[in-house]
Amino acid sequence: MKKTVLTSFTALCLLSTLFLMELSFGSQPVEAGGIIHIRADGSVDPPTAPISTVDNVTYTLTGNVSDSIWVERDNIVVDGAGYMIQEKGGQWGIALGGTNVTVKNTEIKAFDQGIHLVGSYGNSIIGNDITNNGHGIYIDSSSNNTISGNNITKNTIFGIRLYGSSNNSVVENNITKNENNITRNSIGIELDHSSNNKIFHNNFINNDRQVRSIAYERAIGFVNIWDDGYPSGGNYWSDYTGEDVDGDCIGDTPYIIDANNTDSYPRMTLWPPPEHELVASIEAPTSLWLGSSSSLNATVINKGSSDETDVELDLLINGTTVDSTTVPLLQASNSHTLNYLWTATTEGTYNVTAYVHPVPGEASVENNQVSGFVAVSAPPEVGIKAGDWIKLEYTISGWPAGQPYPEWLKVEFLSVEGTSATVRVTMHMSDGMEENATVPVDVVAGGQALGLSGFVIPANLTTGYSVYITGYGNITIEGEATRTYAGASRTVVYASFSQYGTQLTYYWDKHTGVMVEASTTSAGVTATAKVTETNMWEAAPSPFWMQWWLWAIVGVVVVALTGAVYTLRKRKAPTTPVPSPENTDQSR
Repeated sequence: MKKTVLTSFTALCLLSTLFLMELSFGSQPVEAGGIIHIRADGSVDPPTAPISTVDNVTYTLTGNVSDSIWVERDNIVVDGAGYMIQEKGGQWGIALGGTNVTVKNTEIKAFDQGIHLVGSYGNSIIGNDITNNGHGIYIDSSSNNTISGNNITKNTIFGIRLYGSSNNSVVENNITKNENNITRNSIGIELDHSSNNKIFHNNFINNDRQVRSIAYERAIGFVNIWDDGYPSGGNYWSDYTGEDVDGDCIGDTPYIIDANNTDSYPRMTLWPPPEHELVASIEAPTSLWLGSSSSLNATVINKGSSDETDVELDLLINGTTVDSTTVPLLQASNSHTLNYLWTATTEGTYNVTAYVHPVPGEASVENNQVSGFVAVSAPPEVGIKAGDWIKLEYTISGWPAGQPYPEWLKVEFLSVEGTSATVRVTMHMSDGMEENATVPVDVVAGGQALGLSGFVIPANLTTGYSVYITGYGNITIEGEATRTYAGASRTVVYASFSQYGTQLTYYWDKHTGVMVEASTTSAGVTATAKVTETNMWEAAPSPFWMQWWLWAIVGVVVVALTGAVYTLRKRKAPTTPVPSPENTDQSR
């Protein structure tokens, strides 16, 4: 019932708006209040208005206008030529109800709504100053419009409002200081029942509230697009509190708008970018085993607005260049990565640096160099040995009905030499079938068999160390705990991570490095594998209260033995004769 009322109310509001627009855009005489029409036939009404045209396509202001302009003609350009449209208390500065109209180079101020679109599509609002209005731009039931390059500031209710409007582009605008000194609740941009709008490369600065996305029926989840991906990025938000550790001018954490809307790549600098701006970034492990190898990735990103030629990129270790490249052409918003495979031969902490040589005209060079540190330490301990085995049992929910599922898994270490091992994995299915695989495994570099990765890592790792899991890359140990596995209390280290839509949590026995528990959630299926048997440690003896039956048996045995001994002793004791009456008489 509530849904019906809201829908009817929305429809009534829309019909009322359309009715008003129809009256306004019809062949009505100009009222004394002062409204300028660009009529559907191409004429300007009144003809004395400061608007000129020679082709009925481009309409250019020739002076300031103190009235509203209502556009009834399609496929035209309204060029403000820098002039102002202003009227204290007027309803609309410029109103559009048609298609394919461009409004540009105009200063619009002091209206209830600076620019109003209703039931309109394919229009472009470009390069205007829209200030000191109630609503800067109001887009009502309109689609496929472009709002770009405008300065939308000091509007007291909304900078931009989209109501029931989808598939519009709001890009490269300054949406700043839309504030209300009384309510303190002016909004930079509001999206009400509006979805699939592209909103990025804007500067949201010091609005009372940067953005609001609302809907009467929250469950619908109106989703809009807030970034242009990486490295192009999203919007600049003056209230963003995240960091940019890698110096690529993109925030390391998203800007959260609501549960359905996120700017995944918030910009750390204002739009537009400078003409020439190169940014360096480095990707390197934080720790590495002595003698092992890892890829070092130095990247240059063109954050400027111009394409660059002959871009020089260097990769340095402790100040010495180990690799370099020259990129013949690096287009704006594009990047290039230099990959270098490095083998650590000496323990210590290494400074790994990406350096981009500045290009002509580049004014800011602080982002041209970025460094990271790699700690190289002695090789890891291997806690497994040949002959070790471990068995894990599965608990699964959400599995498709009628499909066989894993019941248990057994991992046997057939041979171990250095950090290399040969492992046999057996998986038993619910239908009785078994799968087997024998694979080589590097305890440091990870391994996989029958879809299971990371079933052994180096022993005695602590919090903060990275381990490599095949298919998932480097994973950081988050902590350690004491838990019970296969009947014994064990110290374990653990890590949780999410990739490719799958959430995983691993526990490894700290002393041996073998996986003792793993859980995964993906596509509605949750599975946990947990150790139930192993020969790698002994189960703790059962506590006294669990051994009552043993003591009961011992008690019965003791009682039985005691009775037997008593009977035996009785049979073997000497007998004292009793004197007969005859003997008594003889003695007398």
